[in-house]
Amino acid sequence: LIIPISISGAALVWHDWLDETLNPARYEVTGAATLPPSRYVEAARDVLGPDKRVASLRYPDGTGPVVVTGVPSTPPKGQPQRTNVYLDGPTARVIETAGGNEGAVRVLHVLHGSLMVPGTGRQIVGWVGVAMLVSSLTGLWLWWPLSGSVPRGLRWNRRPQFDANLHHQLGFWVCVPLAMLSVTGAWISFPAFFAPMVGEKAPQRPAPSVPLAAPVQDVNGLA
Repeated sequence: LIIPISISGAALVWHDWLDETLNPARYEVTGAATLPPSRYVEAARDVLGPDKRVASLRYPDGTGPVVVTGVPSTPPKGQPQRTNVYLDGPTARVIETAGGNEGAVRVLHVLHGSLMVPGTGRQIVGWVGVAMLVSSLTGLWLWWPLSGSVPRGLRWNRRPQFDANLHHQLGFWVCVPLAMLSVTGAWISFPAFFAPMVGEKAPQRPAPSVPLAAPVQDVNGLA
């Protein structure tokens, strides 16, 4: 279970590069995004149709398309199916439309977050994080020298076998970052458990979506 989570997480570090490599057509823009938000929203609405409403608008970080995300106007049961509209920055021309659950990058997100197991996948990933954290802490305990100072534990010839010495050395240097990755992964999977520890309120189940009653305004504070 750790292997697919690790590989997919490593790949998602280069999320933007990977998406551009796999979908070069949607990144063929003619310049920077200089138009007001309402122009992009208007162009996206023509593609989304009356049965979808605009949920978010994202400007590119550097060069790239403006992305407008639409969701069904009537809230469905379960996770809403998102539709992403990719727009050219200078002209608001629609470059491409794609479902939010389509493509290899989305598969990596689902694999990393839930191992592609509906319902309980997120909890499985969380408990894998807990197991990795326990492995890191117990490994550090077993690495600690029985006698002498900590630098003694960093010496190579602690065991007669090459693989045992290699395990001791690599295990020590990997222990701290692995523990941090594990605890933050478990945190993401179980936010209600960890939130009170840092003085935050436990996240609540989101309320049903309501269609926008007013058009998006051309203001700098648009979220």
